Amino acid sequence: MRALTISFVAGIALAASGAAVGAEGVYAGGQVGIGGGGGEIDNSGFDLELDTGLFLNGFVGKDLGNVRLEGEIAYRQNDMDNVGGIAVLGEMSSVAFMGNAYYDFGDGSGITPYLGIGAGVANVKFESIANDSEIAFAFQMMVGMSFPISETLSMTAELRGFGAVPEFADNFGVPFEHEYFMGSLALGLRASF
Repeated sequence: MRALTISFVAGIALAASGAAVGAEGVYAGGQVGIGGGGGEIDNSGFDLELDTGLFLNGFVGKDLGNVRLEGEIAYRQNDMDNVGGIAVLGEMSSVAFMGNAYYDFGDGSGITPYLGIGAGVANVKFESIANDSEIAFAFQMMVGMSFPISETLSMTAELRGFGAVPEFADNFGVPFEHEYFMGSLALGLRASF
């Protein structure tokens, strides 16, 4: 799985550098926000709930008109709240490498709503009843709006849902799956070149 992650990151870097060499429509930016969520542990019926935590990302992409394609690196960190209503200590975090596709509604001259989907890999870290990390397939959906600030700079406001299902081993070596689903609200800047 480590080779898959390295290949994915290398692909994003090559695509971004290739786009930057030749063409207009290249953009880059980042977002900061908050997020929370959780999910079921190993079909046990026990849900793990996470406190609201930090969301950060950075991205490089290519604008093809109403369609945008981009590579993204995102970080999420949340303290644990409870498992099945019982308070627990610990935290979960993830670093995700995603390929995203967006559709922009409108010509981009004013407020522009957009929808997006993404897929990639996430290294999810679990620190509590387990101290383990796992790389898993990840997916996400985004909905947002961009607001032009200048000819080359826009502000974004976005909601997104993100999911992965990593398998961990607890502190006794017993494997379990966690349905890691996160929602986030973020503000960001996007610069066109």
